[in-house]
Amino acid sequence: MTPQHQLTFTKPASDWLESLPVGNGQLGAMVFGDPITERLQITEESIWAGPPVPEVPAGAEEGIAQARKHIFEGDYPAAEKVVREKVLGPSYVPRSQQPLGDIGIQFHGRRVRTSLFAAAVGPDPRLDFSCLENYSRDLDLRLGVASSSWEWADHRESGEVFCSAVDGVMVARYRSSEPGTLSCRIDLTREAGGRVQTVGKGSLLLQGQASHRGKQLGVRFASLLGVRVVGGSCLSDSSSIEVAEADEIVLMLAAATDYSIDDPQSPRGDDLALAATQRVERAMAKGFEQVLADHLADHKELYSRVELDLGSSPTSALPLDKRRAAFKAGGADPALEALQYNFGRYLLIASSRPGTLPANLQGVWNHELAAPWNVDYHTNINVQMNYWAAESCGLGECHQSFFDFMEKLLPSARRSAQAIGCRGAFVGVSTDPWLYTSFYGEGRYGMWVMGLAWCSRHFFEHYQYGGDRDFLAKRALPLMKEASLFLVDWLVEDPATGRLVSGPSTSPENLFRAPSGEESCLSMGCAMDQEIIWDCFTNTLAAADVLGEAGVWVDEVKGALENLALPEIGGDGRLKEWAEEFEEVDPAHRHLSHLYGLHPSSQFIGDDSADITAAIEKSIAKRLEGGTGSVGWSSIWKSLFYSRLVRAEESHASLVSFVRELTVANLFGTGPVFQIDCNLGYPAAVNELLLQSHAGCIDILPALPAAWPSGSIRGLRAQGGFEVELVWKRGGLESLSLYSHAGNQAMLRCGDATLEVGLAAGESGRYLLEGGTLRCE
Repeated sequence: MTPQHQLTFTKPASDWLESLPVGNGQLGAMVFGDPITERLQITEESIWAGPPVPEVPAGAEEGIAQARKHIFEGDYPAAEKVVREKVLGPSYVPRSQQPLGDIGIQFHGRRVRTSLFAAAVGPDPRLDFSCLENYSRDLDLRLGVASSSWEWADHRESGEVFCSAVDGVMVARYRSSEPGTLSCRIDLTREAGGRVQTVGKGSLLLQGQASHRGKQLGVRFASLLGVRVVGGSCLSDSSSIEVAEADEIVLMLAAATDYSIDDPQSPRGDDLALAATQRVERAMAKGFEQVLADHLADHKELYSRVELDLGSSPTSALPLDKRRAAFKAGGADPALEALQYNFGRYLLIASSRPGTLPANLQGVWNHELAAPWNVDYHTNINVQMNYWAAESCGLGECHQSFFDFMEKLLPSARRSAQAIGCRGAFVGVSTDPWLYTSFYGEGRYGMWVMGLAWCSRHFFEHYQYGGDRDFLAKRALPLMKEASLFLVDWLVEDPATGRLVSGPSTSPENLFRAPSGEESCLSMGCAMDQEIIWDCFTNTLAAADVLGEAGVWVDEVKGALENLALPEIGGDGRLKEWAEEFEEVDPAHRHLSHLYGLHPSSQFIGDDSADITAAIEKSIAKRLEGGTGSVGWSSIWKSLFYSRLVRAEESHASLVSFVRELTVANLFGTGPVFQIDCNLGYPAAVNELLLQSHAGCIDILPALPAAWPSGSIRGLRAQGGFEVELVWKRGGLESLSLYSHAGNQAMLRCGDATLEVGLAAGESGRYLLEGGTLRCE
């Protein structure tokens, strides 16, 4: 057993949050591992209920101008009334992503044939779990395979499930050590909106269309489940398959939909059943062993890029439920913290691959027809957090689906900008595969236009980590330019200060008390907007400088940046969340939006930011007084804030709190329902304790917590195109190795020691810290 790479259990999953996830970006499966009534719950990424979608209302531009006037005059209720009536479109809930369906496998008693077979013998004795011995269930993150095994009577049986990105299929195999002892009934079902029929003797075809009670008709789909047996017999009735006395059973499932990301309103005309069938037939022709071998090679190539060792404890060898219980009780298990780290990397690999949709609020795992928040893409932190670890963990390929999706949003985002009299493009608080970009719903969350500007940071970071100038020129800068041009036109001059401010806008998703005493949500110049705009402008100008880009638009962005209002410190010493010094309605609010400039941005770094960072510390402390952190992603974000503040113990405490209090049996995070952002953000938070490279140098062990006195990490990435290996002992650096992918110079820093290094592309260097001095070995 490798406790930092395996989720291990001694009983089957009793509910969805105990089951184990496998995925290939397009398909996700939750595996229960039940030897009596197995359930494989399947999701296909593009199965969404359909329009209508939010659009910018006619008259929104005029409404925005009126709201700005009211806010500058101090009449916040009047501004919100105008925005509600003239600016915000309606929200459409539910219009959810939906599961494909369930594979059910009802295992029968040893050597018992079922009613479909003429030779059925007497009653059908079913297995009872109490008859089983030595049951085990695990997810091996290194392999991307969920396995289960058990003994009963005089033999051993096992199951293994994975989703292959190479062959585009979900695969399951069940085997017995004694020939002829596997008998079962196999069903493929969907809660609503689907119909099943058998195809030949060994396949089930599920076809349907996503909707909500027959309305909001959306994506059509087809899925073929092929069954092959070794030994025994395989027969089918109108909607299920019966297997009797087999030695081995192999299931392969593929799905196809009519969704087209190039034009979601124009469904593809493919024969979906044929497409799914051909994919299964190709995989079956390869055979299980070759499909598995190709999957393992593909998965390992990504997963093995990083190896983290934080040590272990006596509880590390226990099954996961007992490990979690000991950890929740206050015990130490650094291998469990490493497991949570590796689980986050695994989930990103399993839910976001090139050519697929990006990971949504639940990655690619969903069992509800009307899921929380439609499991869509929230751009006021959630989808971004999904990808915070992509570059530092060396998973730039997994970032590609995010880039592709954001570019597909641009036509809609341009139309939304034009509808309010602006150039460029903007994305509102959320979107989905129907590619809407407008503001909508309620002001406290919906009146927000910073989504594209925030997401543009990811494009620039991909260049910073990998040095791909072609990507910067052809993909990053064009999108960043569109976001910046929108912001240039969106900003208006504050009559009181002459500075440029954004609004009307919310500080997601917090409320303040207006001077009238009423609860309000909209203002001009809230800190998060101003920080995102500073960040977008700064990154865009940096990209333009790298590429030698010049012109009128560059001068416009420079001029707007120079006159941009920046966040201020309030009378109580905290960073002001709004331009005015308002009282928060909820001082413990889960969002800490006004701290964006600390993370993910690097606006507040260096000695000249000491006053701001002190104010940020007070802002976090005030939030904590009320207990904020009961949401998974909020706990992860606080850990990253503390890492940037070089507060190692507070940062680590947030991570420990997350693992202890905000994860469920299978390590999924909660927020308060399952949301995958915290799982995917966790590796980013661990990485920043061990290495930071946002401030112009590679900072080694900047915030190493006392709980990890010795350890190592291999494969960590730093900006500038560097791959890093670290070994530390007794709280200090033992050795450091760098590999340069891009041939850049770098400044290394460890504590007070610094060293400038230059490595050619493909060259490595090894460095030691001795007597407070960094030197090349």
